[in-house]
Amino acid sequence: MGKKKKQKKKPINWQELVISAVIDLIIGTILIIIGKYIG
Repeated sequence: MGKKKKQKKKPINWQELVISAVIDLIIGTILIIIGKYIG
């Protein structure tokens, strides 16, 4: 009832996949940098 999401369901949303992949890369890079500073 309170959902305003688009009702069209696509099996693969490449934009979301790209964004999530970029976020994973950024988080991984930050973790590596932090690990180097701590280690």
